[in-house]
Formats: sequence, structure tokens, C-alpha cells
Amino acid sequence: MKIVNVIIGVVGILVALAVWWGNRATDDANELIKEGNAKYTLGKTLQAEGLEKLQAAEATSFPEQAEAVRKLANEGVEIYTKSGTNFREAAAKFQAASETVHDSVVKEYFSMEQKSVAKLAELQDIFRKYLLIYTDPSIQDAETLQKKTGGLVEQMTTLSNEYTVLTAATKKYTEEHKSKLVDLQ
Repeated sequence: MKIVNVIIGVVGILVALAVWWGNRATDDANELIKEGNAKYTLGKTLQAEGLEKLQAAEATSFPEQAEAVRKLANEGVEIYTKSGTNFREAAAKFQAASETVHDSVVKEYFSMEQKSVAKLAELQDIFRKYLLIYTDPSIQDAETLQKKTGGLVEQMTTLSNEYTVLTAATKKYTEEHKSKLVDLQ
């Protein structure tokens, strides 16, 4: 009978350790998500500021006001660099959270979040490259500017569409698994 009690005691300790370990992993993942959400929010704020600079640069008459366009574009390049960095950091936090949790549904959710935010970081890089073309002093006419930015516009559209698909898939996944993901929203 003592052996049975020892076995039950050991099993109880192992179960308690497993529960503790699972809770610790969840706490670690929650901290990573909190940090990732903060980076994401900052990235979105910067993205909006970058969009304002991009729109202002496009609205300014080129080449008549080339210096003003270049100034706006340089400011936008800096902002998009920062937003891209924040989105990459957020994606890394979401990936780390995905690798930390044990539940497969939550793991998949964090993985999906990571993919969509990483796509958003790629989009920031394209916006940055787009505005870098505006800063090029060798471009002296609107036609050349248009030719050089044309390919990037297509890339922006493609990445934006991919981001939309990823976020829609994440939203659908969230709706399908509401009971397990309710605390994450």
C-alpha cells in the first residue's frame, strides 16, 4: 500500500509541475503579446504619420517644388523605417509567444498574427523605398519619377492584398475558436 501511495504522490507532484509549467508558459506568452501589441500600436501610429508625409509629397507639385517634395519624402523615409522596425519587433514577439504556449489553437493564432504583422513590415519597406525615389536629386521631371515608382506601386498593391488576406484569415480563425481565444482579444 505504501508503494501505491508513493506512486500517487509522485504522480500528483508531476501533475502539479505540469500545471505550473503550463501557467508559466501562458504568463510568458501574455507578456510577449503585451510587448508585441505595444510595438504594433506604435507601428500603426507611425504608419499613419508616414502616410501623411507620402500623400503630402505626392500632392506637392514636382518638379516645381522639388525641394519641398524631397524634404517631405526624407521625413517619410525616416517614419517608415521606424514603423517597419516596430512591426518587425511585434512580429518577433508574436512568433516567440507562438513558440511559448502549449495550446495548439493559441499557438496557431499567434503564428497567424506574426505572419500578418510581418507582411505589414514588408509593406513599410516598400513605402520607404517608394519615398526614397522621391529624394533622388537626379530625378528632374515628373515622368521619370513616375517610371521609377511604378513598379513599387504594384508591389504595394500586392503586399496590401496579401496583408488583407492574412488579417481576414486571422479574424475568421478567431471567430471559429472564440472560446479559446476570448482572453486574447
